[in-house]
This record gives sequence, structure tokens and C-alpha cells, in this order.
Amino acid sequence: VRCKVPGLEPGAEYEVCVAAVNEACGQGGWSGVVRVSTLAFECGDEELLECVCGALNTREYALKVGGILYHEQWTLDGLKSLGSDKLGGVLRKLQIKEGAVRSLCHALQW
Repeated sequence: VRCKVPGLEPGAEYEVCVAAVNEACGQGGWSGVVRVSTLAFECGDEELLECVCGALNTREYALKVGGILYHEQWTLDGLKSLGSDKLGGVLRKLQIKEGAVRSLCHALQW
């Protein structure tokens, strides 16, 4: 059985347990706790990734941000076409850290 769990971060680990629910019997017992990982987003746009890696201090976080932007179908040209305020809003909506938002806004607004 598959289900969507909103609010999970890509490339993160979680401990979860589940219980089945049906109309006849209600909720069953909880399973044991298991550790699961979400898939990390990968950036398939080398130009975008190069720009993000150049703007951010840590490669690990830059890879994560690049993957998120690519997953959301942003391109470097698309991001550059936004004004600074709108770009900042897009990045914040994607839950990018504030320091990274400032660095990316600076790097993308030549």
C-alpha cells in the first residue's frame, strides 16, 4: 500500500510506524518503528548547478538546493528573469535557508 506523507524533506531519514484503519474494525495496532529515507532530488541542469554551487558556501547544501530547483522545473534563465523580490519569494517558498536566499539573489541579479 502506498500513501503520500506531506512535509518530508528530500534526502532525509525518518522513523515511522503505521496502523491500518478500516470501517469494520477501526484502527488496528501500530507496527514497529522502522527507519526510512526519502529520495534526494538531483539536478540534471549543469549550468544551474554550477551557478548554485558557486553562490553557496557548502557543496552539500548547494546540491540539495540545485536538486530542489530542478525538481520544481526552474532553469537558470528563468530564475535570472525574476526580480530580486520575486526570486527571494520563490526561494523562501521552497524553504531555502535565508543566507542561501541572499547569496542566490546576489549571484543571479548581475
